[in-house]
Amino acid sequence: MNNSTQTYDAFFIDALRVPIDSYCKTALEKTKSDFKNETEEAGRKLDEARRTGQIAKLSQKINETRLDDITRLLLSDKKIYTLVIYRATGGDSVKVTEERQKKIDDLEGLYSEVLRLIKAENGFKEYFVARLITEVLDSLNYTVDLKDQQWQLLDDFSLAKDISIRDGEVKPAVKEILDKVNLYGKPMFYLNQFIASPRNLIDKNNFSAAIKQSIIDELIKQGIKIEDDKSFNQGIYDKYFVQAYDRVTKQSAVADDPISTIGVKGSEVSWDFVIDTFDTVESQGVTPINIKAAGALEYVYYIGEVMRVFDVANTLVLRWASGRIDIPEGKTNTAIYNFHKLRNQRNTPEERAMLYKRVLNKGEGQLLSMMVVNDAFPALWHQLMTEITEYIRKTEASSSISRASIFQATKNLQYNLSEHMKGMARIQVTEDYAHLKAALELLNAPEIIDNFGGRRKSCWSVIEQIAKEDLRTVISTSNIRTLAVEGNKIFQWLANFDEGKTQDKEFQQLLQSAEAWIIAQASLESNNNGSQPPQQSAQPKMPDLLNNMNNMNFPNFQQKGDDFADW
Repeated sequence: MNNSTQTYDAFFIDALRVPIDSYCKTALEKTKSDFKNETEEAGRKLDEARRTGQIAKLSQKINETRLDDITRLLLSDKKIYTLVIYRATGGDSVKVTEERQKKIDDLEGLYSEVLRLIKAENGFKEYFVARLITEVLDSLNYTVDLKDQQWQLLDDFSLAKDISIRDGEVKPAVKEILDKVNLYGKPMFYLNQFIASPRNLIDKNNFSAAIKQSIIDELIKQGIKIEDDKSFNQGIYDKYFVQAYDRVTKQSAVADDPISTIGVKGSEVSWDFVIDTFDTVESQGVTPINIKAAGALEYVYYIGEVMRVFDVANTLVLRWASGRIDIPEGKTNTAIYNFHKLRNQRNTPEERAMLYKRVLNKGEGQLLSMMVVNDAFPALWHQLMTEITEYIRKTEASSSISRASIFQATKNLQYNLSEHMKGMARIQVTEDYAHLKAALELLNAPEIIDNFGGRRKSCWSVIEQIAKEDLRTVISTSNIRTLAVEGNKIFQWLANFDEGKTQDKEFQQLLQSAEAWIIAQASLESNNNGSQPPQQSAQPKMPDLLNNMNNMNFPNFQQKGDDFADW
């Protein structure tokens, strides 16, 4: 690919390198036709913008991103791509060229918005998939009555399955969706209605995707058919839902303990030898709140310790206390004073280091004699990153790659963090995050940014400048910020993961966050300037993973803004 913007086609996105199905070509043309008027308007409004070079940079950035097949197909069409950019820069709401150009000049924001518009609910991808399914239905002379309850779940079934658009694979995929809708659509619709109704006395959280599917299978097996809304609303079928739930949740247990039948005349031992598979997250010993707390702890570690926000905030307080900076009476002055007075009530650096070491095996903290280091965490995290790397490499050549190894690595981390993030740790990390938040708010105060923010006018430039002047170190805030934010998204994946409920968009977010994390970690290690605490010998080096990603395209994930609410 030619990296020169002078010869780079501003609106050119690389097309798929594999043949696509004929249904896709038709669906794409009809999608363009539906947006024809808006597309023409977009072309006129962006004609001037194409000469600024920014759209060429955007196109190059997107071409360097790993995209799923449908997203790449849509963006590689210049008319659709132009329309997406037009909407991303304000659409009809922006009347002045200068206003639109400001949005175009924000390359990172424009990049994120373009990809969001493609994949968002009711976005271009969803619209295209609906068109695609319609084309197949028409070719099969298949009539869909949208008033019928089973077809109300067609979108859910369609979006849950990542339809392959490669040659010869569309029709079989749509047929598979239709078969599922016909078989499961109506009972699943009514089961969802029952779960949400006040008549249901079972905890809604107990209905995992696997349990719901088993209930539907049980109802079908028993020949239970719900005929109409009236019968359902009268509660006639409630007992069947409850009975099916009771059966599928108990079928993994032995019906009769042989010991209990001793001395009982005529008793029999009856068991179908189906064992407990521990389908629910609770029965697996996974504690989501512990995993989220561990993610918050790692976030505090990267922002507070690696980026040295705690040290920078303390240094700022010392400058103020010694009269080296003067801040007028007001909110910021009071915040600095409060930060100073609370210092003795906060966890000490040694106490924080102890927690990082015990739960995540990060840093060089000294533990008490009865404490145990989570030695396994670094290797388990590295394993998840490795499996994701391998998955991405394989999907370059094929669209049907098993996710099983990633799911297993996820489960291993779930068990590990559920076990080690216990005791007082959750209270400690809550306090440490409050401390970190207070420090960031202090560094982000207008008076502080005016003094230290430089041209960028952000808390990140404040951190970099104070660290350089007072701590004698250079801080790579961008890379560390990516490690903290994208890493925490991975922890959120770990906390929320339930194999039966996993959606494709959640899985794609995991891949994107992992890619960003690996690149940032490799960059930080290759340019280690002493700002990062020493790596543990158990912590695998990320460049090894990055080397395995040769010839693969990565997005340039840069966290924008100063909002740290992601965790």
